[in-house]
Amino acid sequence: MKTATLATLVSLLSITGAVLASPLESAHLDKRATCVDLDYRPLSEAEACLNFLRGRGDQDCHVSGANQNFCEDGHTVIVGSNIRNKKEGVTSACRDVALAVQQIIDTCTRGDEVTAGNAYANGNGDLLVAITYG
Repeated sequence: MKTATLATLVSLLSITGAVLASPLESAHLDKRATCVDLDYRPLSEAEACLNFLRGRGDQDCHVSGANQNFCEDGHTVIVGSNIRNKKEGVTSACRDVALAVQQIIDTCTRGDEVTAGNAYANGNGDLLVAITYG
């Protein structure tokens, strides 16, 4: 029996739609979005904040105390939490906070177009991002 070549493996993955995670991504697979059954917010408001945070790109989204609001739209708030209570606070690029918001939206949006939950900022297990009521 022949061993599959890399080209064959890549072909099979493209046919099945499977994706292999890089070692860096694999380290964060346990930090998926968690849906919260309280405080569901309109999807349109969460998406407005998502677009705002994406637009900030590499600018810092910093939490100096316990919590920091990164965006508010209507009564929807995107909040970051310094979950390890680091004295110096926690910081991620706003685009990485936006990735967490997108993950929450993708995982926790209900059929009636509302969403709520939390996820870690991309690459930062110290910064928990939430979509919640404000």
